[in-house]
Amino acid sequence: MNAEFVVRYLSPSTSGHPSKQLTNQERQALHALGIAVGFVWESTGSRASEDYQAGVDDAKAAQKQLRKLGAPDNSVVYFAVDFDTAGDPGQVDEYFRGVTETFGLANTGVYGGYEAVEHLHEKKQIPWMWQTASWSHKKWYADAQLQQYSIDDPPGFDLDRTTVSEAGLWEPVSSPNRRVEGRIVDAKGNGVEALAVGVFRQELHGERLMPDVYSSQGEAFHGYARTAVDGTFTVGYDGGVDDLVVRVFSSVGRQLGPDHGPYSDVKAKLVLPPIQVAAADLKGRVSTTGAFTQSVTGNAVEPLIDNATAWKALYDDVLKAEHSIDWMLFFLDVGRVFMTFDDPTPDTGVTTTGGRLEDALKKVAQDKGVKVRLACNQLTAHTAFSIPWPFTTASQVTSAMKDVSNVRVRALRTPATAPIHAKFVVIDNKIAYLIGSPFVSDYYDGTTHAIGDARHGDFSSCIDSRAIKVPTHDVSMRLRGPVIGQLNETFALHWNQADPDAPEEPPAPAPPAVGTTSLQVVRSLAGNARYTATPHGEKTVLESYLRAIETAKKYIYFENQYFTNDVVAEAIVRRLKERTELCVIFLTNNKVDIPSYDVLHPQHVGRVLSSLEDDERQRVGFFCPWSHESGAMAQSLTEICRNYIHSKVAIIDDDWITVGSANLDGASLDYSQNPYTNWFATWLFGLRPKGDLHENRETEVNVSLFDQVSGGPTTTIVRDVRRRLWAEHLGYASPTHADLQSPPSGGDWLKLWRTRAEAKLAGLTASQITIHPGKVLAYPPIPGTTKISDDADSAEGYLKWAGVKVDALNVREHFRRFDWKHGQWEDTAS
Repeated sequence: MNAEFVVRYLSPSTSGHPSKQLTNQERQALHALGIAVGFVWESTGSRASEDYQAGVDDAKAAQKQLRKLGAPDNSVVYFAVDFDTAGDPGQVDEYFRGVTETFGLANTGVYGGYEAVEHLHEKKQIPWMWQTASWSHKKWYADAQLQQYSIDDPPGFDLDRTTVSEAGLWEPVSSPNRRVEGRIVDAKGNGVEALAVGVFRQELHGERLMPDVYSSQGEAFHGYARTAVDGTFTVGYDGGVDDLVVRVFSSVGRQLGPDHGPYSDVKAKLVLPPIQVAAADLKGRVSTTGAFTQSVTGNAVEPLIDNATAWKALYDDVLKAEHSIDWMLFFLDVGRVFMTFDDPTPDTGVTTTGGRLEDALKKVAQDKGVKVRLACNQLTAHTAFSIPWPFTTASQVTSAMKDVSNVRVRALRTPATAPIHAKFVVIDNKIAYLIGSPFVSDYYDGTTHAIGDARHGDFSSCIDSRAIKVPTHDVSMRLRGPVIGQLNETFALHWNQADPDAPEEPPAPAPPAVGTTSLQVVRSLAGNARYTATPHGEKTVLESYLRAIETAKKYIYFENQYFTNDVVAEAIVRRLKERTELCVIFLTNNKVDIPSYDVLHPQHVGRVLSSLEDDERQRVGFFCPWSHESGAMAQSLTEICRNYIHSKVAIIDDDWITVGSANLDGASLDYSQNPYTNWFATWLFGLRPKGDLHENRETEVNVSLFDQVSGGPTTTIVRDVRRRLWAEHLGYASPTHADLQSPPSGGDWLKLWRTRAEAKLAGLTASQITIHPGKVLAYPPIPGTTKISDDADSAEGYLKWAGVKVDALNVREHFRRFDWKHGQWEDTAS
């Protein structure tokens, strides 16, 4: 028997039909033989006589199974009417109404006898018809594309034929004229299963995946081959390709080892020798692809939550410096920002005074002979034009430090779309700080994030705060110990690059151990030969994130101002599908401060939500912070204002944390999206960088901390930071509160977040508005929503979307402004 097509069940197997449901293995085998595949859904014989909801449920189940098979988006499914409608074909109408409204009319088919097929086509416009000889009384409906003309003859088979060339079947791809075969092995030569293998080619506008025509991974890894138990794989693709490369990926999309290739002039089949993946690349949380391939033990760590705490600690340590200060300085708004405030200022009727960073640096350099080196960010257009303040800070700092003995300033000239975004300082080679924010007054804030905090001052003219101007949350870290050696090397790399004609200055040696904590510095560095030592740059911040995500078991917690990175979004989705007890909690912003990110950011939130099934979506929650407090005037309405998350923190399972400067966007992790999303502006103003745009990334520095992971010693730091952050965001007076010690029943921390967010929203929507101590509201606020409202980036728009009556509140778009010079409030209204 020569078969041209088969029709197989999508619906689940049963005890009576143990092989009823089509499997990926069977579909692949049929396609490999050149046989097309059709789909039919039937849960029970009389199912189509049931109600609308039955149709909805079956359509959703069919969609889910199609995704598992990796079937095309426009796949047709024939829903079975497997009984004689006996003069009453209308009994199936409600079922098919549920099917078509859920599955889409264009892709809905019906299997049944003559009466059912005719009725549903002529009365309900069902476009696809598969008629069976049963209950048809030897009549054939002329428009049916498929006919089941023989029942159980030969025994065990029903025979079908097509009446037209297009019958809603999944046709096999024409035999691929290119194929790559190989085997992935570990260091002992054993095959490694369940890895993803992709074939890529270089094109004019970047590289492109050549989708595997045999791919059966559905949404999670569609287009990639997966290695079998023995590590073997086959990738088949259409079309001639030269200069292809082969890459191997982990379960969440982390590349394992280097590219393999390029291979040129592939005639028909490329058989690769075994590809060995090192044990350290396969497993573990320590990044292995950059300059620092090991974690360093013997460190002491102090997380500093919010800038009122971090900036004061830093200022005090600068004044205590004895011999050296090395600083990667992203932005210092000279003369306009205080690190500390003198009592009783700021207060009404009094000129505000306090400690300024530039004054502290001058003082220790002049009075104590401290050698100060400041590597300042200097944005440029590719024409070598230096972009001035308020966009960049080098000229301000250079002017402030002019003729100050023992202070040297170097400008790091970088493209505007890929600046030196890292913010760290090493003092006396004993203490280091990773600072979250630029030194701009808008970013100063305490843990209460009060709307009326005079320490915010007036609005800065600095471009870095163009869309902040609201209470801002950030996290910094103070470090001591040998990990500072990795920061010294990073500083030396940039310091020497800033003036390549000057004699090279080697990095300071790593200091001795002072504690027990295990840390690793991870970095993002631009490629395009910006740095001689790393011509293609470095992406170990991204690697660190992916390694942590792929080993997450119970929870992943993110605090980040942006979420526009495709790789991280895909990793989150894949791990949620892989680990059914995992939950993801993401604290971010409803409004961001970069043009185009206002589109990309909500898109990626929606992308994660829409990529998950209903049950999977219950295990991920996005949230935004809000300050809600009594009004500025007596008897006035309560005030509410969005907060801004500026922190770059991730915590996983109470045993891993990363803190630093890297956002979850392209510029911080792999390549800047700005030359693509703002291509006209970057071209018009000369900001589009030269070279490979995929190597155009910012300098970022994070520190990842390990607790009993990858050889790390035991520490409670990760757990303690999680409790402190959540106490602030969820409105608990102390991080020792019982709710923060262990997750609610069922082991799901997300339940706690949703409960607190619902309580805050209930207070805002009550007939008598009440102030809940927590900060967070759900994003999006409507359960089940997968698309972010276009108005969600305004305070009123978001609150209206959440069902809040904004007329009963003073909804503010920014914090209250305070004039430090004259000691007076500039506004009381929004």
